[in-house]
Amino acid sequence: MPRIGAFFRGILVFLLASLTWAGGCTGGHPAGVVIYTQTAQGVHLLLADHQPPSDRGWGGFGGKHQPGETPAQTAARECEEETRGYFRRAAILKAIGDQQPVFDGHYAQYFVQVDPVAVDAISKAPVSTQDPAYGERGPWAWIPCAEIQRLLEMDESGGPLRIDARYLPADAHTDWAWPTWLHSFRLAIDQGALPFACRPADASAAEGGKQGLSISGILAVIAPGASRPSDFLHGAKIADRPDRREDLSRRPPRIRR
Repeated sequence: MPRIGAFFRGILVFLLASLTWAGGCTGGHPAGVVIYTQTAQGVHLLLADHQPPSDRGWGGFGGKHQPGETPAQTAARECEEETRGYFRRAAILKAIGDQQPVFDGHYAQYFVQVDPVAVDAISKAPVSTQDPAYGERGPWAWIPCAEIQRLLEMDESGGPLRIDARYLPADAHTDWAWPTWLHSFRLAIDQGALPFACRPADASAAEGGKQGLSISGILAVIAPGASRPSDFLHGAKIADRPDRREDLSRRPPRIRR
């Protein structure tokens, strides 16, 4: 039965994509972006919780378009707002370039690769505007893509799909993935549109070992003073190294193109 369900879902995705792109995704649609980074330990996605009273859960960045925006411009603006201005819309838009989004007939989703950054740099980024949109999200966390893939393989009828607590900060408001965002991410997988491969954590670790770079090695490069994966993911222990805290919190984000 699971194979039959996947088969028909694949046909539905193909037909939906054909119909929507026949009309074009030229504007007027909600849009967003998935920020991701790659290390020897695999792909990690930068996700954010929603501030109360919202109980949507964790997901990527995106929202409604504003008059005159293209989907890419909407995605870039929403990313800036929902990361407290840490990732500037001009840089995100440049990174998107001529990328064709994953489009489900309603929502356009893009993917942008960045260098690893401690989430403290985002949560502590100074906000120079009173626009409430800059305070709608948070906290933030780097979630392994393999963890999201695990959630997509679970039965949604059993309730919220909860993210492993090891990957979430102590001040998280919820511990589940936002179903609407999961749908968009699943669509990208079904269409073969992911610009990376979600590898199981054990396979990623094995490959990292072959390259002579363990998780400890990764931390030594990007966050000296961190001793656990969560230290890098949540920015803990950076305060133990004032020199590195300065670097991580003030250096401009490095966006891959």
